[in-house]
Amino acid sequence: MVPTTESLTKTLGLSIRVENYNEGSIIDNGILLLNTSIFRMGEIETTSTWKYFAGAQTEICKLGGGKLHSLIIQDGSGNAYVYDGIDDTGRQIADVDLATGTLVFNLEFNDGLYIETTTGANVTVTYE
Repeated sequence: MVPTTESLTKTLGLSIRVENYNEGSIIDNGILLLNTSIFRMGEIETTSTWKYFAGAQTEICKLGGGKLHSLIIQDGSGNAYVYDGIDDTGRQIADVDLATGTLVFNLEFNDGLYIETTTGANVTVTYE
């Protein structure tokens, strides 16, 4: 295996770095990692943020895992499509017919938060 600085995945999550220092040894030692994992323990605790959508838009709100809190709809018409992923091929979370009101989700997503809105949308999305 040849060392590289290129990204090995398309996921922009937590990266892992392993180093091996051989000091005072006359033998070259190395590390062969066949599998390396990092597991998240407990609840995700980050600062909430928001994004405003006016009209037809497509937006990657977040890369990686997080939590979708709510959609706050003001004078809306049209639709909002919410996906767990970085595009519309991700797992669909919701297909929302936009009528005035607030929809509370408090739903975790894993791969990213991608949202599409159609003409007439007037919605604020809160997430972390």
